[in-house]
Amino acid sequence: MASGWKRSVLAAGGSAVLLVASASASGASADDGPGPIKNTRTAFKDGKVKLRWSPSKRANVYRVRITRLAFQVVREPGTTNPMNPVAPLPRLWQETHGRSYAWTVDSGARYRVQVRGVNKAGKGPITAKEFVAP
Repeated sequence: MASGWKRSVLAAGGSAVLLVASASASGASADDGPGPIKNTRTAFKDGKVKLRWSPSKRANVYRVRITRLAFQVVREPGTTNPMNPVAPLPRLWQETHGRSYAWTVDSGARYRVQVRGVNKAGKGPITAKEFVAP
């Protein structure tokens, strides 16, 4: 019997649920999501940052996004309430079939870039990298 499979014996009148999973020659299930992204690296040129990464196992496409890591100070409209820091919101996920993506950045600002693999089974884990733009 294949590794990872378990044989059970039911008493008379019992019921069972049979779960079937297909597997590739490498042992990966057809239901497996993408593996983690590795070897992320950034390069800077002409006010842009380019993120590159190694391929993820089983990923068909990649989703990437960037967040500027700076708190914004805001005041409630029409009030004299003290200023409240507001956490930055990340940009929307962008989809790419390649293994790199570029954004325009502001010199001296701190950013976080995130990338994950995606396939029919779902989304892989997010890999993040932080940097300060030169």
